[in-house]
Amino acid sequence: MTGDLFSMLDTFRQTHTTREITWQGTQYPYLIGGKGKPGLFLLPGGLGIGEPFFPYFLELEEQFTVIAPSYPAVSDLDEMAAGLDQMAREEGAIPYSLVGQSAGGLFAQILVRRYPQHVNSVVLSHTTTVTKDFSQEVIAARIAGMKKRLRLLQLIPYCFVKRSLMNSISKIVETLRPDELAFWTVYFEYIFGLRTKQNQIAMLKLLINFASHYRFSPNDLEKWPGKIMIIDSDSDASIPENERQAVRALYPSATLHTLEGVGHLAILSERETYLKLIRAFLIA
Repeated sequence: MTGDLFSMLDTFRQTHTTREITWQGTQYPYLIGGKGKPGLFLLPGGLGIGEPFFPYFLELEEQFTVIAPSYPAVSDLDEMAAGLDQMAREEGAIPYSLVGQSAGGLFAQILVRRYPQHVNSVVLSHTTTVTKDFSQEVIAARIAGMKKRLRLLQLIPYCFVKRSLMNSISKIVETLRPDELAFWTVYFEYIFGLRTKQNQIAMLKLLINFASHYRFSPNDLEKWPGKIMIIDSDSDASIPENERQAVRALYPSATLHTLEGVGHLAILSERETYLKLIRAFLIA
């Protein structure tokens, strides 16, 4: 399978090039495939790069206009959501569905609330949320921890920060399939090389913005006619069980799939399962 991934990536890069839109003076880069079909956003997590979704393009672009953005250094969530929606407008990919992985799941939850008329379906993968039921102490502690990380990131030379982040992601990558571990290890080293200190600072500010200013309720989407699927796992070390439970409680009518024995990046390690679930959910 590792050899297959190298070949798949090579094929993908030969047939897909990065495009950009400019929104409120900021460039939003993205990859796209399958133009002219129903829209499908693949929203990446905290690394903010869309290309790791390349295996999904090759499987889904015959049925959808697949768009995978790479997040610009924007620190306002409403501005980010508006830029992503504008991306779909300019590509003629409205209405669209959303697959949000990790931090991408936060953006998906904002997009469906800001542009419910544009969103058909939402898949929340290994993500968290904030609700009106969260205690102020829990939220304050979360914000304080992120602000501490932000101060360190702003003060410390980025070469040291990048090394620490790479060590963290390496622990997550180790949970992937052994036969693909060599590929993903090399590939994520490459991905880290694409991100700048400015990108990482902006991402942390987005997360602080989310925790500080958003409080979701199960009633938010009561008039929205779309549907939601939640995919999580019992071994996700990045999303604590209480946060997984909060996502489930926030969307009580969502379709729920809890994977066993897989980690935070199950969207990469369990592609066959994910593709089966996504196709069945979006096409039903």
